[in-house]
Order: sequence, then structure tokens, then C-alpha cells
Amino acid sequence: MKAINAGRCMINNFGTNTWTLIAAVYQLLIFFGLKDTINPYMDMGYEYVCTCVIDANGIKSMLGAGE
Repeated sequence: MKAINAGRCMINNFGTNTWTLIAAVYQLLIFFGLKDTINPYMDMGYEYVCTCVIDANGIKSMLGAGE
């Protein structure tokens, strides 16, 4: 029963806890000396994960402000 509850909790909270899995993998890759290999991919993924700059520019354009 504990295993079923743990599995249900993992599935229900996957979106919330995904960043911890990504951070753990990133730290593991740094440990193995692959930081220079993974950083370009992290930079590419950042554009899709963190949309705060795009959102801020959209709000500024709606309010009539320039870039």
C-alpha cells in the first residue's frame, strides 16, 4: 500500500518535482566532468522553460512601451 501511495504521489506531483530531477542529473553530469557538454543544451532549453522575458516583452508591447 505504501508503494502504491508513493507512486500516486510521484505521478500527481511530477510537474512540481521535475526540476529536482533535472537538477540532480545536471549535478551528476558536472561531477563526471561533462559541464561543457551539457551547458549548450541547457541554454537552448532555458528559452522554452523560462518564458518570463517573452511574457514581459509581450506585456510591454500591449501597454505601448518599446523594446
